[in-house]
Amino acid sequence: MAFRGSGHTPSKTHPNYWNGNIKWLSLKDTFRLDQGEVVETADSISEDGLKNSSAVLHPSGSVVLLRDAGIGKGGILGMEAAVSQHFMVWRCGRSLYNWYLYYLFQSWKPAFDRVSNGSTIKTIGLDFFRNLAIPLPQYDEQVAMAHALRDIDGYLVALEKLIAKKQAIQHGMMQELLTGRTRLPGFAEPWRKLHLRDAGVTYGGLAGKTKADFDEGSAQFVTFMEVMSSPLLQGQHLGLVNVPPGERQNTVQRGDVLFNGSSETPEEVALAAVVDFDPNPCTYLNSFCFGYRLRGSDLIDATYLAYFIRSGSGRAMVATLAQGATRYNISKTKLLDKHLLLPPVDEQRSIVSMLRDAEDSISATDRQLVKAQEIKNGMVQQLLTGRMRLPEAESAA
Repeated sequence: MAFRGSGHTPSKTHPNYWNGNIKWLSLKDTFRLDQGEVVETADSISEDGLKNSSAVLHPSGSVVLLRDAGIGKGGILGMEAAVSQHFMVWRCGRSLYNWYLYYLFQSWKPAFDRVSNGSTIKTIGLDFFRNLAIPLPQYDEQVAMAHALRDIDGYLVALEKLIAKKQAIQHGMMQELLTGRTRLPGFAEPWRKLHLRDAGVTYGGLAGKTKADFDEGSAQFVTFMEVMSSPLLQGQHLGLVNVPPGERQNTVQRGDVLFNGSSETPEEVALAAVVDFDPNPCTYLNSFCFGYRLRGSDLIDATYLAYFIRSGSGRAMVATLAQGATRYNISKTKLLDKHLLLPPVDEQRSIVSMLRDAEDSISATDRQLVKAQEIKNGMVQQLLTGRMRLPEAESAA
């Protein structure tokens, strides 16, 4: 049915064992797994490295599986390659279709994780693979199942590429429209400088709370991660917090622009998110963020401000304010002292309308991707357990 093998790492003390013409799959290539074929590796070994180690040259089409440090991740070799000892390899015989085995192993990831053991790095012992048995439908049915799953994988990849393309287009729009390099038709008035403190005020997040106050109570709070995730904050992942009646805390309102006050890198300090929903009267802000509330809407459109702060120009402006060594913080006062070069508010709103349309298009494709992944997961569970048979397989049976 299949020939099982593994791999080895040639000695690093012999430079002539390395950088040859033999591809060598290792833990450095973990990011290449779970994507079907593996056609490239980070390292290569020489003929001497292969001869003077327990490494084996496996043929193209072999199925590889990580047995530790990423247990259950796998792929199909798209070229001849050797592998490190962290991998198991199967060369399929005439009765076993390699893509069927790949998808079967993908569906068995939870089981692989359960049988692994170890204190620091979990691994699956070789005895498990020596005794491994798999369900084996007729070869034609294996091919049909694998082709159905490959088709939906192709659709998933196409959606991911489409999302990346739309994001690149939106990024380009932001760079052009938010800097004035490109003006929308009908707008010719000059842009003007404005200090943030002249248009609004800041407020802090929750204060005086302990761990016991969270995950209970009837009040809600905007989480740190939701502020970080998008310029348009929809309030879909609010947390629970206990805020007794009469306790003085700052509430969040629609149109507020929220900022994270610290980050591990200066480039991610003060990412902006505009509150794009109607919070209930008991919605607060997490203590690691702060809010900015406009006094009116005649100078700055709040959503425009959020998009600008996340643009390349906005990031460059904010990064100069970041202070720290291992973790970076930003002063609300210094942020308020910054001035922005702004178009008239009507032009701001027109720019926002275009950027929101682009954002909505990305979100719609994101939802398609999630739905397609759910369909694939369902197909995997149904097809590879035999609970669902393909029409051709049923008629053959």
